[in-house]
Amino acid sequence: MTTLDLTPATKTGGSFPSLASMTSTRFVVEMKTFLRSKEAWIWILAYPTFMFVIFNFVMGDTVNMGTDFTATFGQVFLPGMIATGLLNASFQTVAADVVTEREYGTLRRLSVTPLSPAAYIMGKVGMVLTTAVVQLVILLAVAVLAFDVTLPTEPTLWLRFAWLVVLSLAVGTVGGIAFSGLMRSAKAANAFVPAVALILQFISGVFFLPFGEMPEVGQYIANVFPLRWMALGMRSIFWPEQFVVAETGESWQTGLTAIILVVWFVLALAVTMRTFKWRSKADG
Repeated sequence: MTTLDLTPATKTGGSFPSLASMTSTRFVVEMKTFLRSKEAWIWILAYPTFMFVIFNFVMGDTVNMGTDFTATFGQVFLPGMIATGLLNASFQTVAADVVTEREYGTLRRLSVTPLSPAAYIMGKVGMVLTTAVVQLVILLAVAVLAFDVTLPTEPTLWLRFAWLVVLSLAVGTVGGIAFSGLMRSAKAANAFVPAVALILQFISGVFFLPFGEMPEVGQYIANVFPLRWMALGMRSIFWPEQFVVAETGESWQTGLTAIILVVWFVLALAVTMRTFKWRSKADG
């Protein structure tokens, strides 16, 4: 098994384009491809907002999380929807895209161009970051304007929000590329990847709170996966400080959240570097 070659796949003469040039070109292609699929971009951009609105209409009430302090259901539910939206925009989108591109020969054709795997991956990251920012703006606007959600005012919380978003998207994007290697066909990926994302949402404190009231076995399983920590990190930003008592150990565990997400990114990158292929097994 070979490691990921960060140089262009083929040299046809002359000097290679720079990595920055290849990345920017690939980013434009990724965005055009994304925007041409109206069903995909509408669903990715709308999913967290749609779920947020539906749950607010069904569950709309105040929540106290076992404390004397109350907050609106929207305030409590928002962090989970932010986390799951980031997961869907990165992991779910990229995993399915890479399998489809490999099966239908897109990657095979790219392999005979100067494009390097690094530029291909960074083009995906750029597309994911762009769509995620739009998704977040829509979700936060609806939460504030329609459901009276209060956004944090402390600069330190917005700084934490920024690195959580970037790190979460990095984990999801590289993890999606690594996971795509397990899928044999686009049909399998389109069925299996959303199922994995949905299961993670149910066990990671997105839909059912407080997380500490889940069965211990479920907590142990969820603690292994990044979505649980993404959701916890977002709760530390958007929940009232009084609600920290509802968390495991009565702590936001911000440092541990960062460590686990970084570990997941490194592991996913290592897997990607070892397993990424331009061609499917059927191509020989």
